[in-house]
Amino acid sequence: MSSELLKDLENKVVIVTGSSSGIGEATALLFAKIGSKVVITGRNEDRVLKVSQKCESLSPFQFKPLTVICDLSIDEDVKQLVNKTIEKFGSIDCLVTAAGINNSDLLANISDSELLQKYDIVMRVDVRSKLLLCQLCSPYLAQTKGSIVNISSVNSIKPIDGFLVHAMSTAAVDMLTKSLALELGAKGVRVNSVK
Repeated sequence: MSSELLKDLENKVVIVTGSSSGIGEATALLFAKIGSKVVITGRNEDRVLKVSQKCESLSPFQFKPLTVICDLSIDEDVKQLVNKTIEKFGSIDCLVTAAGINNSDLLANISDSELLQKYDIVMRVDVRSKLLLCQLCSPYLAQTKGSIVNISSVNSIKPIDGFLVHAMSTAAVDMLTKSLALELGAKGVRVNSVK
């Protein structure tokens, strides 16, 4: 990354969902190292706090991240995530939706009720929460001319056995991203996905 780009990210408020592990954690750590004000989220309080401590130690300004324990399958938790971010920082510059689950299986291996349960939870976390977060954050992102980065998957364009529901959810995320890019682009908000 260029030094100008890195400088542009200093002091920016960045929400990273799913930041207690995996891609979300790596993303949060990178933003902290750059000097952004990071919001760490996840369901597991111990992991959220560990990532928060890492972020604080990496921050060139010793920014203490906001930690929000939340379950993105619950709409009220999603709303609280945005509300707490605004209460603490007063703005949002970037939303990275890295939270996601994949509990897919082959159709022949599960009952119809198990399939629908898996479908419901994957769609709630991988699609519905992203949609709601984008809606709730968009007025603040329009004010800051910010950005949304939705983490998707190659499974959205290349199916793999046993990943049916995951492929469906990531295809939905790709279309959400494209549609929001059209709608929010006029307001100066960039919307992209990473596979």
